[in-house]
Amino acid sequence: MKGLLLVTALLALSPAMAANSYETELSTTGVETLRVDWANGDVELVADDSPGVRINAHGGTTGWLDYAEFSVGGGVAKAVFDTQDRAGNVSVDLTIHFPRSLGVVVTAGNGEVTVSGGSALNLKAGNGNVSVSGVTGETAVDAGNGNVELRVPDNYAAGVDLDAGNGNVEVKIGGGFSGEVEVSDGNGNVEVTFAVVPDGLAVDARTGMGSVTTDVPGAKAVTSMMGGSISRSGASCSLKVTAGLGDITIQID
Repeated sequence: MKGLLLVTALLALSPAMAANSYETELSTTGVETLRVDWANGDVELVADDSPGVRINAHGGTTGWLDYAEFSVGGGVAKAVFDTQDRAGNVSVDLTIHFPRSLGVVVTAGNGEVTVSGGSALNLKAGNGNVSVSGVTGETAVDAGNGNVELRVPDNYAAGVDLDAGNGNVEVKIGGGFSGEVEVSDGNGNVEVTFAVVPDGLAVDARTGMGSVTTDVPGAKAVTSMMGGSISRSGASCSLKVTAGLGDITIQID
């Protein structure tokens, strides 16, 4: 189909295409979303002034491209690596540079994930640390096992939904914040740092077992026998934190 503009892998038949490193660039004409489904290996996604989606993948063993697809169709640029257990424990690292205007959807299995920029983000990570920064729109992060670092850019007015299973969470929120941030962590400490405390900030933070600390003006910290809570009244933007087992710190930089 002409809708599939650049299918540059999946049918890796020649010895040259069977190398353990690969580079290509996908057109972004008519593309609104970058989608990455990556079974094993580190993933780094960087938004910049690239005119297209520039892909560099390396590692694994000869023939890993048999389990990869890089393509464009239906308004989506895709990078897929799915061994389906056919190639054993093959790990391939991926780096992609893409235009800032694209939204990003990522499903990662095993490996660290770094996302820098994009107009929106929906990320599901299995095992590995996660680092997210510079996303300007709606941001959803679901991390299984690993630490999570999230940097919310200045003048952020959208929503963040961050769900971590096992690992520490660090959130840094830039100045001019007027959005909503919700953090849930099953097992790990949560630290939230504001560059500037915005007017009208509402805070609702609770931990089932752990300590609570804050130096945010107007915020009240209450410690119970097992856990504690932090609260602050406000109506223009909000921070909600829930921790099962772990300390919560909400502070000013």
